[in-house]
Amino acid sequence: MPAEIASLIRNKKSIADNIALDIRKKIEVGTYLVGSCLPGRRALAAEYCVASMIIQKAVSSLIADGLVRAENGRGTYVVRTSPLPKARLGTVGIVTYVYASWKGPGKRVEKATGIIQSLERTIAAEGGSSIYLNRYRQDGLHVPPSLAVKEVVEKGAESVVFVLDQDHDDFLYLGKKGSTSIPMVSILWDESFLPMPSVYYDSIDAGRSAAIHLLDHGCRHILFFSSGSATWSERRALGASEIIRYAGKGCEIDIRTKSSRMIPNALVELDYDVEAFEYAGKIFEDGIAFDGVIAANDRMAIQFAKVAAERGLHAGADYALIGFDNDDEARMAGLSTMQPPWHQMGHEAVNLLQGIMAGSENSESVWLRSHLIVRQSSKLGRRRAAGVGQEFAQA
Repeated sequence: MPAEIASLIRNKKSIADNIALDIRKKIEVGTYLVGSCLPGRRALAAEYCVASMIIQKAVSSLIADGLVRAENGRGTYVVRTSPLPKARLGTVGIVTYVYASWKGPGKRVEKATGIIQSLERTIAAEGGSSIYLNRYRQDGLHVPPSLAVKEVVEKGAESVVFVLDQDHDDFLYLGKKGSTSIPMVSILWDESFLPMPSVYYDSIDAGRSAAIHLLDHGCRHILFFSSGSATWSERRALGASEIIRYAGKGCEIDIRTKSSRMIPNALVELDYDVEAFEYAGKIFEDGIAFDGVIAANDRMAIQFAKVAAERGLHAGADYALIGFDNDDEARMAGLSTMQPPWHQMGHEAVNLLQGIMAGSENSESVWLRSHLIVRQSSKLGRRRAAGVGQEFAQA
């Protein structure tokens, strides 16, 4: 390890903070010129002898300071040599749309709750305060985003963060210049084209990581399983396909999606476990060969595993299985999964708000990566994985 890197690691700041500081210095002295592209995440990880996740965190802080701009699919570009000043945060309105019934036992509010807690902690740490509003109303008269903004502003909000909430038509109105003077940022679980800066995690990259994990564990005939259609499912399948199709001879992916079932991109209460179970049964009836399975989310993965177990096939022993979202059920089931960066999303949204309030022109959206959580369901031995695919077609 180079001496200067060892010196950075020994001080009291985190490794990511020190790497960001080192890159800042290189930008200041002209090692990285304005308009130039930073080295890729893997190259930086190799240079600093750290994991790519740490590099991602370091680069995210540079984006928040307005020093660099991330362009999806192209790279990260230097836009200025010194960071923009951070504005006083004040009071932030947190607006979401979550069914009240989700508060019951076993219901899924982890996504919104994790992000909102992260927002509240970051806002408080920056000396600000928050006002919460749920657009959902049990009487069916849901609050439109424009009225939600008006309501929190009347209560003192100086800016707004929308959490996993996208009523597209109304957001188009909000995004028009002159419709509101209040800074606004959205946090989404997938890429969208809302007319405001957004923070979201990259579903395509998550799909790539899931596929790499299965390939590393010896899988060669991979099934992508989804009992419904949604943009996040399609993007996860796309990412997995990119990796597997470039993996070389003998590697293949079979994408199976029940296209007749549309899943809305919103925090609504859906019970599609039965449908996932039934669709998994059809997969086996069709005699599809596989040695690894990527399910569109954890709930679908768990239902697939139940159907497979009824046929004497067990995840982690006979085939590898991975899902997405890291729900509580995934932990209990020993399911490997891709953990979205829920807590980091809140932090990045606050950084975006402060940049906007300080007059930053670098207000593009921020893409974040998921984190791989490895459990028993994908710990398939290489020797076993090499020969199980055809057996499944006959099971």
